[in-house]
Amino acid sequence: MNDRSWDRVSGIAIGVLIGFAAGILLAPSSGEDTRSTIKNRARDSLDQLRTAVGDLQKTVREQSAALFRHETELSRVQNHVAEAEPPTV
Repeated sequence: MNDRSWDRVSGIAIGVLIGFAAGILLAPSSGEDTRSTIKNRARDSLDQLRTAVGDLQKTVREQSAALFRHETELSRVQNHVAEAEPPTV
């Protein structure tokens, strides 16, 4: 993602957060209801974040393992080619 796209995404995310906060704070609810709503939404967001991080960790582990397998195979093939070809003079 280039810098310009990242700026747009971060701007949208910040706008969403500000809108969410304004909506919660200006809602016609009691303080207890508002705190409960914030707490529940924060918990839900944290759960979603944990899930996303877990998925990302799994993907990174899988890609790392695949890269290691490819690197090992490439090294094996290079060694085989080096052993099979006579040196050029």
